[in-house]
Amino acid sequence: KYQLSIAMEQTKEELANIFTEYEKISGRAYASVEGYRYEDAEVILFILGSSYETAKVAVDKLRQNGKKAGAVCIHSLRPLCREEMYSCLKNANVIVSADRQDSYGADGGNMSMELKACLKDFDCRTRVITKIYGLGGLELYPEDAEKMLLDGFNSGSVRSFEYYGIYR
Repeated sequence: KYQLSIAMEQTKEELANIFTEYEKISGRAYASVEGYRYEDAEVILFILGSSYETAKVAVDKLRQNGKKAGAVCIHSLRPLCREEMYSCLKNANVIVSADRQDSYGADGGNMSMELKACLKDFDCRTRVITKIYGLGGLELYPEDAEKMLLDGFNSGSVRSFEYYGIYR
């Protein structure tokens, strides 16, 4: 276990080089953490994978309507780049964490638990709302990401954990 911990620390130092190498091969640039219009965002949608591109469409639409929305995505779960995550999220009033799976009984998915732990490490009290989405193979559309972000703007009347897109 100790050797694995040491290897993760070494990987963290090497990660930027790996992303640079990948860009040379693929033409696509990545970083450990990527943010879109997050600098002055009041509400940020924290989302992973290809759903991040969908979230950016929703952010642009809300920005056109005067809402300060943003999106943040991580491209590396381990090692978790806490400082970079916090840097992108620290100015938000509310973060909506979108997870594709639930950690049953924990009031959130694994990613939202990692996010909350990261914020706590920096003594950050930003409200986190968790949405479990995409169950049963349901796609995420810009309208869905927009609704999640709007829930962040209306956080006083929204539950802090819920499944999104479930028919009852």
